[in-house]
Amino acid sequence: VTVYYSPTDPDDVALQPGVPRGLFPMAIPGPMLLLVGLLMILIPTGTLNVLWRPWTSGAAFMLPGVGLFLFGLRSLWTAFSSRAWPTTEATVTHSTVTQISRHDSYQPSVAYRYEVNGIQYTAATLDWGRFGQPHDDAQRVTDQYPVGETVTIHYHPTRPERAVIEPQGGWMYFVVMLFGAVFVVAGAILIMNGDGS
Repeated sequence: VTVYYSPTDPDDVALQPGVPRGLFPMAIPGPMLLLVGLLMILIPTGTLNVLWRPWTSGAAFMLPGVGLFLFGLRSLWTAFSSRAWPTTEATVTHSTVTQISRHDSYQPSVAYRYEVNGIQYTAATLDWGRFGQPHDDAQRVTDQYPVGETVTIHYHPTRPERAVIEPQGGWMYFVVMLFGAVFVVAGAILIMNGDGS
């Protein structure tokens, strides 16, 4: 199995490069709230009075909100539809507990190799959204998938490189959609109030 390691910290190893899918939606609200905070500071001071109109203030909320909502909806659809994806047998190639923060937060890390239409793939998605948990809980999960074990996985019918062992979870995408809906409603209120003034 090919792994990627940090040149400055060889103990920091990943099976697949990039940001874990489950972390992306949780990182979105932070920048959006920062943007809203900046706007709340700049608007009363008159800094943005030249460009600031009801439709621009509404759009500043609505556009990110629509993006968040659509991202959450698409991810939620993937999580639920994966239950009906085709299945095949896979061999576990990696199974360990990974510390994801300095505050005793851990995550099971399981990778597996499988074949679809004569092509071999490697994936590491266990389910659709698992947050940090105590070490013992994460260890219990990895104990279910020892290296060399044969497991049944669900793979995407047209993108077989995407696969999941347990097609469950995804509730966090409801939170992402809720954030998006709140921003859309706030933007609509700003536009309607501005038009009525």
